[in-house]
Amino acid sequence: MHLISRYLLILLLAVGCYPLVAQERAELEQCYQTIIERPLGVAPAISDSAWGQLIQKALDRPDSTVTLQTKSQASLEMRIDKARLRCTISVSGLLTYELLRAPWRIQGEQPLLQITTIEKPYHVSQLTAFLPKRDQQWELNPTIPYTDWLLHAKEPVPTSSESLLTQMPIVLAFATEQGRRQVRILATPSLEGWTTKEEAKRIQELISISPQPYQLTRRGILRRIK
Repeated sequence: MHLISRYLLILLLAVGCYPLVAQERAELEQCYQTIIERPLGVAPAISDSAWGQLIQKALDRPDSTVTLQTKSQASLEMRIDKARLRCTISVSGLLTYELLRAPWRIQGEQPLLQITTIEKPYHVSQLTAFLPKRDQQWELNPTIPYTDWLLHAKEPVPTSSESLLTQMPIVLAFATEQGRRQVRILATPSLEGWTTKEEAKRIQELISISPQPYQLTRRGILRRIK
């Protein structure tokens, strides 16, 4: 009789907790509705069927990294960050997508921002914004002056190095804080695999490779936060 009572108590607790879990899942789906519906152009390297499986696994385990092996042998990873409303997807460790709802509106709608980063042969990032309901997307042009990384050297920057600095590949990463009406992005220069080892070594003596914080404005301009 005692065992039956314990069993019934456990059963009642499980039934009582289920609606709460279901409610949390529904709230999470509502927050990520735009990503679930996947606007045209979001994570184009992933098929629709793989995307559907991956997003459902990620919603079941928020704040954890879930994996999926596809028929094309691509290894997919996804992580949903509940606190920051951010979704990160990795494709075989070669390509990374970061998705985030912008905290401001364009044409009355809240854009979905995507940073696409090619991991190899060197890091280089591209920033895209989407207006899902209007089926519009555009590449934001976050021009960052190379002088933002220049150190105060005693000698002037060599001409060859200066011209290369203007073409320096940049790694972008979201660093947002929930509740603030701005998008913060950390930008870091990438030297590996981009030019000769000798020139990269010379440039590394002239610049700082520490991440620099920028604020993304509504017009798609990166403004440095000093």
